[in-house]
Amino acid sequence: MELTGYVVNAGLTEARGVKFEAVSAEPELEIITPPGAELGILKPGESRKVLLTFKVAPGYAGPAQLPLTFKITEARPRFSKEQPARLALGGFYKDPIEPVFKDFDTAAALAAAPALAGPISDARAAEVLTLMAGEPPVLEFGVNKLADGDANGNGVYEPGEVLRYKVGIRNTGGKTARGVAIVVEGDETVKTLLEGRLVGDIPPGSNRTVVLETAPIPDSLPRKEAVFSIRVAEKGGFDANKVEEARAAFQPRARTVVRQLAGLLPVPAANAGGRANAGAIVVGIGAYNETIGPLKYAARDAELAARYLNGVLGIPEKNIKLILDEKATKSRIEATIEQLAEKGLDFIAFYYSGHGLPDPEDQRSGDPYIVPFDAELDLGRRTLIRLNEIISPLEHKTKDVLVLLDACFSGNPLSAPKPLAQKGLGIAPKFAQEKAVVLTGSSATQPSLEFEKAGHGYFSYYFMLGLKGEADGNRDGAVTDTELCDFVKAAMAGDETLNGRQTPGCSNPAGRVLGKYR
Repeated sequence: MELTGYVVNAGLTEARGVKFEAVSAEPELEIITPPGAELGILKPGESRKVLLTFKVAPGYAGPAQLPLTFKITEARPRFSKEQPARLALGGFYKDPIEPVFKDFDTAAALAAAPALAGPISDARAAEVLTLMAGEPPVLEFGVNKLADGDANGNGVYEPGEVLRYKVGIRNTGGKTARGVAIVVEGDETVKTLLEGRLVGDIPPGSNRTVVLETAPIPDSLPRKEAVFSIRVAEKGGFDANKVEEARAAFQPRARTVVRQLAGLLPVPAANAGGRANAGAIVVGIGAYNETIGPLKYAARDAELAARYLNGVLGIPEKNIKLILDEKATKSRIEATIEQLAEKGLDFIAFYYSGHGLPDPEDQRSGDPYIVPFDAELDLGRRTLIRLNEIISPLEHKTKDVLVLLDACFSGNPLSAPKPLAQKGLGIAPKFAQEKAVVLTGSSATQPSLEFEKAGHGYFSYYFMLGLKGEADGNRDGAVTDTELCDFVKAAMAGDETLNGRQTPGCSNPAGRVLGKYR
C-alpha cells in the first residue's frame, strides 16, 4: 500500500528540525520506504509532502484498524506529536485535518508563549489546503523486472522466452497528470520488442501499474547485452524527474545443423551406352554366412553402381556383368573376368563390395584377397580370390582399367571375418597394378564402414555422388579419374560421422575422363 500526505506548519512561528516517521509494533505490518523523513524547517503555512509504502502480510491477524502510528517531531520535544493512522483494513480512509499543536488553540495560550508555534484559523487552514491542491502533477515511478518471463531462470533471454517489466506510477501532486506515457529508449532491439505504453490520466493521489512485455523472443535475435532506459512522460511537460536504466542479455538458441544428404537417385543417363567398347564386372556380396559376417548394403550398392557405370561411364548394359550374393562364387567371378577380358575391350571397370582379407598364409607381405560367397575360411587362400589375379589379366588385355573396391584388406576386427579378426593383423593392401586406376574405400588398418544414414557403404556413396556431378570441379559436365579421387578423399575426410576412421586410397590417376553426367 502507498500513502501520500502533507505535514503542514499550521502555526504562526517557524518549526525547526521537523521529522516525520511511521512506526508499527505489529510484525505482520512491514514498513517498506521510507520509514522516516527529515523535513527540516517549516515556515508558518509551509508544507512538506511525505510518501509511505507498507505491506500487510497475507496471513495478517491483527486488529482491523491497522496499528500504524505517525510521529511528527520538532527540535523542541514539546512541539512533537504522535498520531494513529486510523486506517481500516479492507476499507478506504481519509484522515481529517486537525491542528498539529492542540495545546495552543486559544489566543490566551498563544500570548503566554509568543515564540512558540500555534494554531491558525479555519480560514487560514482552508487557504493552505487550497494552495496544496493547486500544486501541479508530480509523477514518480518504479521499475521491476519480472522473473517469470525467463523460463529457465538463467538470467539470459532465449528464443521463446518473454521480457517483462512492471512499471508502477503514482501522482503525488495536486492536479491530474494528463496523457501519461511510458517511454522506452536506447537499444534499438529492445525498442522494437518492448514498446512503450500510453497510460492515460492519473488523478492526484492515484497510481497505475502497467506491465510491459515483449512477444516471445524470436530465433533471429543475435547474442547481445542490451542497455536501455525507461522513463515516464506527461502531456503537459510534468515528466517524472528520473530515468530508470535497465539491461537485458539475449542469447540465440543453440542450433543443430542437420545436413540433408544428397540423394543418388535419379541416376544420370546422359552417357548411357556411349562407350560401346567397354565392359564391367560388378560384384556385391552381403549375404555371407555367420562365420564370415553379413554386410547390409553390399548387394544394394553393387546394383546401383552398375547403373552409374552405364549412365555416366557409358558402359552398355549388355557388357555389365552384375553378380550378387549367392551367385558370387569363386568360380563364377573368375570365369566372368576371364570371359570379359578376352573380348578385347578398350575399357573395363571392376567394382567389388564385400569382405576383403590379407593373405591368410603371409599376412605381413602377401597380396590382398576378396572373399567370395562360397569361401571356406578354414581352408585358407585356396577358397579366396587373389585381387592381383583379377587386376593383372585385365591390364594385359585391356587399354584402360578402373578398379573400385568398397572393402578393407586389413584384417581389422570391425570388418574382417571373425576367425581372422582375432589375429589382430593390419597391413596396407599391396596391388601389383601397372596402369589400372585403383580407388579403395579404406587404407592401412582401417575398416570399410557402412553409412547407415545414407543406406550405403561410405565409399560407394561418395564415389557414386562424385559421378553424379559433385566431383566435377571445373563444371564441364565430365568427371575425370583425378577429379573423382580428389572428391572422394575430401568428402570422406570432411564427413563428421566418419571422424577420420576411414581414409580412401587412390593410385594412378592421370586426368582421364571417366564419363559424363550431363
